[in-house]
Amino acid sequence: MGTDATRYVDKDSILEDVLETQTTYGKHSLILYSDLADFRYLYLNCIKRSLQSLNEIVLMLPYYHAVTDIINNLRNTGIDVDKYKKGRL
Repeated sequence: MGTDATRYVDKDSILEDVLETQTTYGKHSLILYSDLADFRYLYLNCIKRSLQSLNEIVLMLPYYHAVTDIINNLRNTGIDVDKYKKGRL
């Protein structure tokens, strides 16, 4: 069994840990974020990496943000949302 760790870190360190979780089979993390701006930063960067670097399918189930806002935020980070929505890589 792995070790449990509680850490209080900045959003870049949290992002690094989440991205590591994506490439490590069986690793899970619980993330408590201080505000929605931090959450937005995390999900935008995770989605961007999953699509562009790992060529993964992304399922986003929004609760705090409207779908149109998420799509616009993804576009603002340089992701060609229409290409990925249509499945053209």
